[in-house]
Amino acid sequence: MVIPIELRRTLGIDVKDALEIYVDGEKIILKKYEPACLFCGNADNVKHYCNRIICYECIKKLAED
Repeated sequence: MVIPIELRRTLGIDVKDALEIYVDGEKIILKKYEPACLFCGNADNVKHYCNRIICYECIKKLAED
């Protein structure tokens, strides 16, 4: 699938960036893939650990338990 360069630049999508594909009724939605926390779904401040993605807030909570 080819996405026009003007659109990619506007959305900050580089060549070979991963995209998520959703279907909403009769619409196909493309979204730039952002890794999210396994536990809470937060995509900010995430860390890869044992092939899993965990945010720092959840890491803190796990350390407290």
